[in-house]
Amino acid sequence: MQGLPLLGSTLDLFRNPIALFVKAYQELGPIFRLRVPGREYTVLAGPEATMFLAQGGEAYVSSRQVFSKVMQELRTENFIAALEGEAHRHQRKMLKPGLSREAINRYIPRMVQVTESVAGSWQPNQRLRVKPLMQLLVSEQLGLAMMNHALGARFKDAVTFAETLVGAGAAGTWPAIMLRRPAYRAAKARVVTLMGELIVERRTRGSGEQGKREPDLLDVLLAARDLEGKPLTEVDLIVGAQLPYIAGMDTAAATSSFLLYSLLKRPALLEQVTAEVDEAFADGVPNAHTLRQMATLHAAAMETFRMYPVVSAVPRYAARTFEFQGYRIDAGQRLLISTTTSHFLPRFFPDPSAFDVNRYREPRNEHRQPGAFAPFAAGPHTCIASGLAEIVVMTTVAALLHTVGLELDPPGYVLKTTINPLPGPEGRFHVRVREQREPKLSRLRPVRSLTGLLSKAFPQLAREFITQIMPKLEILTYAPGTTIMSQGDSPDKFYIILKGEVEVIREQLGRDARRVAMLTEGNYFGEIGLLQGIPRTATVRAGDEEEVLLMALDREDFTRMVVESDLTSQEIAGLMRQRVMRTRLAETFPELSDELVVRIAAESELVQYTPGASIMREGEPAEKFCLLTRGTCDVMIRQPGGEDNVISRLSAGGYFGEIGLLQGGPQRFTVRAASGSLVEVMELGSATFATLMTESQTVNQAITEMMHQRLAKLQEQSAP
Repeated sequence: MQGLPLLGSTLDLFRNPIALFVKAYQELGPIFRLRVPGREYTVLAGPEATMFLAQGGEAYVSSRQVFSKVMQELRTENFIAALEGEAHRHQRKMLKPGLSREAINRYIPRMVQVTESVAGSWQPNQRLRVKPLMQLLVSEQLGLAMMNHALGARFKDAVTFAETLVGAGAAGTWPAIMLRRPAYRAAKARVVTLMGELIVERRTRGSGEQGKREPDLLDVLLAARDLEGKPLTEVDLIVGAQLPYIAGMDTAAATSSFLLYSLLKRPALLEQVTAEVDEAFADGVPNAHTLRQMATLHAAAMETFRMYPVVSAVPRYAARTFEFQGYRIDAGQRLLISTTTSHFLPRFFPDPSAFDVNRYREPRNEHRQPGAFAPFAAGPHTCIASGLAEIVVMTTVAALLHTVGLELDPPGYVLKTTINPLPGPEGRFHVRVREQREPKLSRLRPVRSLTGLLSKAFPQLAREFITQIMPKLEILTYAPGTTIMSQGDSPDKFYIILKGEVEVIREQLGRDARRVAMLTEGNYFGEIGLLQGIPRTATVRAGDEEEVLLMALDREDFTRMVVESDLTSQEIAGLMRQRVMRTRLAETFPELSDELVVRIAAESELVQYTPGASIMREGEPAEKFCLLTRGTCDVMIRQPGGEDNVISRLSAGGYFGEIGLLQGGPQRFTVRAASGSLVEVMELGSATFATLMTESQTVNQAITEMMHQRLAKLQEQSAP
């Protein structure tokens, strides 16, 4: 691509790289060259670049040279972004339990309290600079979630350390000499010292703390083993503890700033999101699943990730000569791979400069087009903490909106993005406090009244109807271990738990009874048989520790309640889907703990396919693991002539999709709903599948063994 004399494309690359990539893509196609003084880059852009990475392209490129300065600064050869092959896979598997959406879920109440505490101190009409504010909130949240320790006085040191290391060590947006600055060296030393002290303290207190706090990234690191089965070195422990700040603080803070701006700029959308947030907080602090169910906030966050990507391209070197889109790329060439160029192509996202939350809803679902949406890159080096980042951004902004009323200052302000060291809001982005909203900490307590429990279970029931139905509620007490209802019984009541806990037990012919769920205060059960007109699908028994207090409604009043509430069908259908998924998980993988069954089901989706519909296609990116809950599926491979050949059939309890996820390549098979059969599938995203594989060694072995059996069968059938 032609640039300026001497400077080449330097100015455009450092001012607005995405605009440069989009323009070049539209004029030149998915591969082009850029010059900057002293070097030349080959750029791979657009959906072709995304699919290249997703379908095994990482085997042809290397990131080690890119992060050589970072590794030198950190004094390690094991920085995850620089690793490749088996070492990289091992590192991801090791770190994932501490950097997942589930890991951060445990800390959302404390994260909300941090935000409410900071925002609660602001005065009406106070003017706030957004970038350092978001850095403070995110760093404190990450400190609590990753280390059980807020940064406090080390906040500024962490910012200096992270920004300089990223800007001068990895991104190249700052000169390398910045790594020699005394201020940076001192900040780095203090951060390293803090991490070392936390590691020593954790080792000293260790087992005595179990049960007194939630597990965190530091626990994961201390329990981890390297490829040789040895504990991590002191240096690698410290590097692992620093990772959230190096890779996450500035990026999550920038995205939170962009999301806040996007909402404040659009009063109608802000009002809609704020109402959604207040409703979610009404029963206490929402968890990660609830946050993702807040449809408008979640869509706004996704649109922010699309319009304001904090990484415009990932730098790489060609590890060996390969061909891309008909062009030869020689080993050693400098590469920039831009997966986010697709975010601004009208063929994927019509009117791409417009902030439109409806892109992510039915029937549009623009982000689901192959290669269209990749804010966290693609392939084996996809950001390991993408789910965590999403939850941090949504939690931060939701807690702010719930605590204070804010407005842009000045009101007509238009945001400008700067590269410092990564794309982020300019320093002139300010907001002004309009008001402090209602007291918040009182909302952290769960609703305990009978009226409140009914409202929580069925949020759109009219208050008047709840008042009418209250006299008909029956309060029942069960001693520990008492059976409340038995599988196969005729359904007669609907129950809400007021006190204690119950266990849900599923019996199967020829197998031992299996506990599939534990339900506690505020949960409800008994609706499936009443709604579907079928016998009880499980046995429910009072827990062994304490008596159980239940609120019960008979069949007639429950039916009236269902009719009264428009949302009830959705709410109950959602719970029914959760129970179907939990039951199928427990039956397919009986070794799973109850807690893990609940967690995996909460992060999964139950999807129906009509007869003949494709559930996954050979050659597409591997994005999900599927567990068949109903119906039958045909598994097919494409023949040389192009036709699909059925090689096996799966029925309820079977699963598929593990090969592409475990091997990091595209799908090896096409799986299609069998003709004449409505199929229901439990779909786990890649992050949830990683959690399943990481946290259950037995399941990991079973799925891995199944993968090897299927690959061997595929090889046999492919042999001449």
